[in-house]
Amino acid sequence: MLKNFLKIAFRNLLRHKFFSLANIISFSIGLASLTLVSLYVFDEFSFDTFQAKSKQTYRLATIYNKDSTLLEYALTPYPLAQNLQKDYPELIENYFRLFNFQNPSILIEYKKEHFNEKNFFITDSAIFDVFDFEFISGKSNFNNIKTTVISESIKKKYFGHFNAVGKELLIDGVPVKVIGVFKDLQENSHVKLDILVSFATLEYMIGYVPDSWLWNSCWTYIVLKPEKTQIGMESKFPEFVQNHYDKLIKDNSLLFLQPIQEIHLNSSLEYEIKPNNKKLYLFILLGIAGFLLLVSMINFLNLRTTDSLTRIKESGIRKVLGSNKPQLLTQFIIESMILSFAALIIAFFIVEAFLPVLNHLTDKHLTFKLIFNNHIFTFILLVVIFTGVIVGINAGLFASSCSAVHAIRFKKGFLHKKWLSGRILILTQYTFALILLIMVLVNFKQLHYLKNTDLGFEVRNTVILPVSNTPIAEEYPDFKSFLLASNRVENVTALDNIIGNRIYHRRYFYRKNNKKRVEFFPLLTVRHDFLKTFNIKLLAGSDFSKGHTEKIETAKNELIINETLSKLIGFESVEDAINQPLTTYRGQERIIGVIKDFNTRSLHKPVSPLIIRTVANRDNIIEFTKYVAVKFKKVAKNDLKYLLMIWKKFAPDHPFEYSALNSILDRQYQNEDILNYFLWLFSALLIIISSIGIWALTSFFSIQRTKEIGIRKAIGAMEHDILILFTKDFLSTIIIANIIAWPIAYFVLKRWLTVFAYRTNIDLWIFVLATIFMLFLTFSIIWFYALKTASSNPIDALRDE
Repeated sequence: MLKNFLKIAFRNLLRHKFFSLANIISFSIGLASLTLVSLYVFDEFSFDTFQAKSKQTYRLATIYNKDSTLLEYALTPYPLAQNLQKDYPELIENYFRLFNFQNPSILIEYKKEHFNEKNFFITDSAIFDVFDFEFISGKSNFNNIKTTVISESIKKKYFGHFNAVGKELLIDGVPVKVIGVFKDLQENSHVKLDILVSFATLEYMIGYVPDSWLWNSCWTYIVLKPEKTQIGMESKFPEFVQNHYDKLIKDNSLLFLQPIQEIHLNSSLEYEIKPNNKKLYLFILLGIAGFLLLVSMINFLNLRTTDSLTRIKESGIRKVLGSNKPQLLTQFIIESMILSFAALIIAFFIVEAFLPVLNHLTDKHLTFKLIFNNHIFTFILLVVIFTGVIVGINAGLFASSCSAVHAIRFKKGFLHKKWLSGRILILTQYTFALILLIMVLVNFKQLHYLKNTDLGFEVRNTVILPVSNTPIAEEYPDFKSFLLASNRVENVTALDNIIGNRIYHRRYFYRKNNKKRVEFFPLLTVRHDFLKTFNIKLLAGSDFSKGHTEKIETAKNELIINETLSKLIGFESVEDAINQPLTTYRGQERIIGVIKDFNTRSLHKPVSPLIIRTVANRDNIIEFTKYVAVKFKKVAKNDLKYLLMIWKKFAPDHPFEYSALNSILDRQYQNEDILNYFLWLFSALLIIISSIGIWALTSFFSIQRTKEIGIRKAIGAMEHDILILFTKDFLSTIIIANIIAWPIAYFVLKRWLTVFAYRTNIDLWIFVLATIFMLFLTFSIIWFYALKTASSNPIDALRDE
C-alpha cells in the first residue's frame, strides 16, 4: 500500500513540476533563514557558558553616582578582590584580576621582529583555577617573575612547530620566558586571552602595581562558593565600600555583580574589554526569521491548496472506485511530506553555502555541525514534519470536501469559503512583509544617521596611527615636522585615546555654590593643534600655548573644557569659565578655553562633560602619546606610502598600522550593521516568498471565477474590467494589512530606537513608501495573471460545467 502511495505521490509531484518547485523553494528559504539565524543567536547566547564554573563566576563593576554625574565602569580598584575575600571568606571561593593599562595592544619582539598583540593581560595565577585552561606544554606557575604563558595560536605565530617552553619573548622591551602553552580558549567569550603575565612580573617591568583605591584599573572576577547567591554577596557591598574606599568617593560609589554568562548580551559599561551585543537585536533577528518561516509555511499551504484544485476530479473518481477519506488524506500527506523533506535538504545546502558569508559578516567561525549540537536540528525537523502533515491534511480535505458527483463535474461554487481562508493567510503574509519592509527602511535611515551625523569634529580624510610603545612617542615633534613637510598633509596632532570612541575618566575638584566638590570627568590628553586638526569650534578663551618647536617643556597646566562641563560646574556663560581653577592630583590647573560640545563616544550615549589637557611633563610622553592623527587634504594611495616612508624612518623595527578615523567610528555600530544586513536579506527573501504566495492566490482566484470571467467577456467586458475584478478582491486585503502593520511596526521601532541617545525620526513617508512598493509588487503579479486570463477564449471557460 505504502509503495503504491509513494509511486502515485511522485507521479503527481512530477506532473505539477512548477507547483512542486515553488513549494520547495519557498519553504527551503524559510527553513534556511531560521537555521542560519538560530546558529548565530545560539552562539551569542552561549558566551562564557563553556567554563565549568561559569554559573559561580561574576565580574565586579562600579557605579559612581554624584549630582548629575552617573558613571558605570566595568573596572574596579586593584585591592578590591583580595580585601573582599579577606572580609567574606565564607562567600568567596576564589578571585582573579585582569589588567592591561587599558592599552589596545602591547609590543612583542622575537628575533628582531616586532608585533602589536591585542590580547595581552596581567593577571593572577588563580585564573587557571577559575577558567578551564588546557595546557599543551609547560605549566602555569606564576610564582617566578619574568615568565609568561601563551595561547597555541601565539605559539604557532612566533615559534611555528618548535617547542616554545623556555624560549624568550621581549614584552614591552623586557625579556620574559615562556613557561607554558595553553590551547586556545573558545571564541564565544567576552574576553580573549592570548598572552598572560603575573602582577609580580608587572611590578618588575614598571616598578609598581596599580594598587590605588582611587584608580579603577582592573577587571575583577570572583567565584562564589556553591550555594551562595549574587544577592547575598551584593548585600555586603555597602558596608565594604564604607570600610575600604577612599573618603572622597565612598559615599558615591556602589558595587554590583555581573554573571559572566550575561556580560556579552547585557553589559554596555564604560571600559568593556570588547564591544558587546544587545539581546534586543537577537530577539528581533529571531522574530524576523520566525516570521519568514511562517510566511513560507503559509505559502506552502496556499500553493498546495491551489494545486489540489486540479485534483478534485481525481478525488471524485477515487471515491467512486472505493477510496475512503483517510486514504485520500494519506495520499496528500505523503506528497506534502516528500515536498517538506525535499525543502529541508535544499535548506541545508543553502545553509552550508551561506555559512562563510555569515561568518565573514559576524566575525565568527560557525560550522554546519553546530546545527546538531544546539537542538536546532530537532526543532527544524519538527517544523518540517508538522508543516508536511498540516498542509497535507488541509489539501486532502479541500480536494475531498465535495461529493463524488460534484467532484467529477468540478463545480466551482463551493470554493468561495476556501478563497476566504486563503485571503486570511495572504493577509497575514502581507502584514509581515509590510512590517519588515518598514523596519528595514527605518533601520537604514538610523544607521545612515549614526554614520553621517555631525559629531562636532571633522572625521573625513583623517588617518589614525597607533604609536604607543614606539620611538615616535618620544620623537613626536620631529615626526610631526616630517609629516607636515608634505603639502598633502593639513595638520597633525596626537592624543591618548581615539576621539569619538572611548575616553578615560579622572578625578577633579571644583567649587560650586561655595561648596567643594569632587567628580570624575572624561579626560582627553592631546598634543598641540588638536582643535585645529579636528576643526573643533572654540567658544571662548584660547587654544593651548605652543613653543616654536612644540617642545614638551612648553606645556603648562592648562585645560580646555566643553560647554556641557561649563554648565555642570555652574558657570552662567562660557566666558565666565575662563581662568577658573580645577584641581587634580597634579595640583591646580586653569581653564583657558571652552569648546563646542562634540561626541566623545558612540551615539548610543549622549554628550558627556569633557576636559582636554596637554602632556605636562616628559614622564607623560609615552603614557599619553598613544595615537597620531594625520589630517590630509584628501587621502590617496600615495599618501599612505608617504606615511609608511616616514614611519620607517622613525620606527623601522615596529609594525606599521593605520586606520581611517571614519572606519574606526563605524565599527562602533557593528551590531547595527549586522542587523541591517539581515533585515535587507530577509526583506528580499520575504518579497520573493510573498510574490509566490500572491501568485498562488491569484491562480486560486482565477480558477474559482473562470466561468464568471467567461460570461463577463461574452457579454462585452473589456480587459480593464477584468483587471478591476481581480484588483477589487485584493484591495481590501491590502488595506486591512496596512491598518494592522503600521501600528505594530511603529511600536517595535519606537522601542528599538530607545537604545540610542541620538535617533532619527520615524517619518510617515517611510510607511507610505513601503506600502507603495508592496502595492506595486502585488498589482504587477495580479495584473499579469489577470491579463493572461482576460486574453483567453471565453468559449473555453463556458464549455465546462
